[in-house]
Order: sequence, then structure tokens, then C-alpha cells
Amino acid sequence: MKKKLVAMLLLAVLSVSSVACGDKSQSESGNSEPSTEIGGTKPESESSESSSIGETSSDAMEKSDQMPEANNTHTVEGITISTNTFSVEPYEDNQGEYTKRIVMEFTIKNESDSAFGYVTTWEGRLSDGYKLETWADLMSMDLKQVPAGGEKTDTVYFLIDDSIDPDEITATYNFMDYGEEYWADFGKIMTGEMGQDEYMSKYGDFEVLEFAVTKE
Repeated sequence: MKKKLVAMLLLAVLSVSSVACGDKSQSESGNSEPSTEIGGTKPESESSESSSIGETSSDAMEKSDQMPEANNTHTVEGITISTNTFSVEPYEDNQGEYTKRIVMEFTIKNESDSAFGYVTTWEGRLSDGYKLETWADLMSMDLKQVPAGGEKTDTVYFLIDDSIDPDEITATYNFMDYGEEYWADFGKIMTGEMGQDEYMSKYGDFEVLEFAVTKE
């Protein structure tokens, strides 16, 4: 339960940016209200998946630089993130809700001039829009970095049950530098020392990267 609570808190803070950016797009374009789903596993139609990021097709055209088509590799500001395949392994959920988990490795190559901080909290969806539950542990709260000129491979997990046997998923990552300053501010927003407006002014301008990932 503690691990899941930590994961939910992290997902909630990361989702503040996604939802708020969707609201900003909504206010500028006059589109319908975006979904505010943050955690959990929820089946969604293609239209609700689009609204969950606060976009219509016209918005997506205007923000094509922020929402590139899903592929296996993205490079932003000297940082290359790539992932290709996933596997499925047994998983014992204490509450008996999930029986398997998707294991997806990703690699970050840092060709910038400074260290790059990252998180292992991604979002995953099936091809029909079904939102996967992201698994994270207390280590997800630690500072993780790739040094300038360095490269690192890490793992992200999504929980599923026996009814799901995917051949492919879409994995989404909110790109920004999750460095020391970010984690200091993360603590402040959790304790109420920092408000949403201040958080958004510092971390709301990020790129959403989508990856098409197939089963091994």
C-alpha cells in the first residue's frame, strides 16, 4: 500500500502538468473539458483518450511539435530516449487485483553539457485506449540522473491481469529535467509550500513523447 501511495502521489504531480496544459489549450481553443483521470486502470474510447490530454485533432495539428507521432526514439535538447520492446512476467499483487506486469526497458543517452534527471513513471495504453496501471516503488522518489556524455538503461512496469495479453502498447513520457531542483519542489508541493500556479510556471512547459512498443 505504501508503494502504491507513493506511486499515486508521483503520478498525481506529473499529471498536474498534463491536465493543466490541457486546460490552457481548452481556454485558448474553446474545446470541451479535458478528462482529469490521474491514476488507476480505466478503459477509454479513442475520443476520451484524446480529451484526456486536452486536445482535439485541430489542437494536435497546432501542437505537432509537442505531440509527435509514436515511434521508438525521441531526441530533445541533446537527450535521446528510446524503447523498443516489452515482456510480460508474473506479478503477485497483495490485493489480488493484478497477476502480471509489463516490463519495458528504456535507454537515455545524454549528449548535452549537463546531467539529466529522469523518472521511471510513464503512462501506458493499449491500442484500444485502455489505460494501464503504472507500478512504481520508493526508489522512484530517488534522484536518478544520466551524466553529460553518459547513457543509462532503466525499467518501467505496467500492471495487468490475466484478461490482458497485449502485442503492443503506447508508452508516454513527460519530458523535462527531473533534477535536484525538481525533487526539492516536489517536496514543497506535497507539503503545500508551493502552489499549482508556481509549479506550472516552472514545470508546465514540457514535451509529451509517445513510443510505439511491441512485445518481444
